[in-house]
Amino acid sequence: MLAFVDFEASSLSGSSYPIEVGWCTADEQTTSHLIHPARTWNEWSAASEAMHGITRDRLFLQGRPATEVAHDMVRALLSHEVPLFSDAPAWDQVWLHRLLLEAGLKRRGVLHDVQQAFGHACQPLISLIVGQGTLLEAQRQEIASLSTRLVAEATDAEANRRRIRHRAGPDAEGLWWTWRYLQDHVAREVSEASKPRMA
Repeated sequence: MLAFVDFEASSLSGSSYPIEVGWCTADEQTTSHLIHPARTWNEWSAASEAMHGITRDRLFLQGRPATEVAHDMVRALLSHEVPLFSDAPAWDQVWLHRLLLEAGLKRRGVLHDVQQAFGHACQPLISLIVGQGTLLEAQRQEIASLSTRLVAEATDAEANRRRIRHRAGPDAEGLWWTWRYLQDHVAREVSEASKPRMA
């Protein structure tokens, strides 16, 4: 079990705060919430608004209290210690921390770089290594190159999908889609390599 997490925020400044969070679990269950700004969350960037398209007025009208959203995340993910992956873990970790802190929660979820999940999806390729000595090292390098190529292909394929961008739910689902695409293509590579060769 794992999940992919994405946040949208008021800005990219040190005073920024989360305005939307979304997550997508391994079974493709996607959840997202607009977050009503807490009393002390006042900072706002017009440039960030132009990117995600969420207005501050909309947050006050449609957003759920930060405390409720934080408790939802704990129930759905953090209390089960589900590994969480993000494509911007440094920023998203800050916003997750602010969300939990606002709710008075001590639980701290750790967001990992999504590249770790992609690397794990490539691990079955290791089964293709059958050499020893010098041949072993050459095959390891081949597998590393193949993994890099497959991750790039999966990322490009997702970038070309038609979907909403810069919204937490769809962006989290996009990370899941890339991971699943990668799993499928790694399985195909392993299957093809295991087929008997014609003499």
